Amino acid sequence: MSDPSTEPAEAAFSFLGDGLRLAILRALAEREARAGPREDAMAYSDLRRAVGERDSGKFSYHLGKLTGRFVEKTPEGYRLREPGRETVRLLERGVVDGDADLDAAPVAARCPLCDARVRVTYGDHHLFACCSECAGLFGADECPEGTVTGIVLPPAVVEDLDPTPLFERAHRVFERRLRPMFEGVCLECGGEVDGRLRRCPDHDPGPSGICPECETASPLLAELVCETCGRGRVSHPLFGNPGADDVDATGDGTWTGPAVAGDAGGTAAAWDRFGSFLAWTPTAREDGAVAFDPPSGDGQVVVSPDLRVIE
Repeated sequence: MSDPSTEPAEAAFSFLGDGLRLAILRALAEREARAGPREDAMAYSDLRRAVGERDSGKFSYHLGKLTGRFVEKTPEGYRLREPGRETVRLLERGVVDGDADLDAAPVAARCPLCDARVRVTYGDHHLFACCSECAGLFGADECPEGTVTGIVLPPAVVEDLDPTPLFERAHRVFERRLRPMFEGVCLECGGEVDGRLRRCPDHDPGPSGICPECETASPLLAELVCETCGRGRVSHPLFGNPGADDVDATGDGTWTGPAVAGDAGGTAAAWDRFGSFLAWTPTAREDGAVAFDPPSGDGQVVVSPDLRVIE
């Protein structure tokens, strides 16, 4: 027996199980990209010509199936509704086509944990930045050996860039994604984000460098999860946190000012800032907050259990 709560979604996806219907959505999207979303609707004859379907009956049947849910019919013709636009976005990003091909490739960056060379690889729609020598930061089964970061990116972006520019863009994107989530808002859907400190009570990295309990090298990380769409991020509690905008990440004056201040620090700024925060020493407080001390010993920052910078 099907779940009644999923029946509308099942019906919507079943409508898309045809190449002609997807071609119709793409044709309407291409016209919007050229003319703008508020341009006049696309006439029936122009849409059929753009799709290249000679059988008018077949074309009308499939267009009718899309109309009302994915396509809007107006006196002037047809235009996409937002579910139709979102479907095309999903297709163009390559998310439903499988992963892009990217074997382990070196990039112009050093591991913040051991200073060895960093390489990138791609799998499960994540770009992984991995250390070539140490165990990295994450040791979960789904992460390649030596993983320091894993960032969601669509295959279309991965296929368009060389490894180093791809690595740099991924970390800039990751930082910008984090900022609104620390503020409690998901940019993917507008939902409310639950942010919390994740502490490993029995943290013991041992010789491997990765704790078997939490599967990370760090005893404390920030977890941010959207309560609507389920989008989740894991990061250092200060990286991307708007409350840490004026924090000097290295303790020597290298990083100051807004954490997302364009490219003032160079295109590798996000990676360097993330790595710098990893060197800060966390100390748990009785109230559940955590105090972070930089390597210099000056400029302690305190983060509450819900990830707000409070001191």
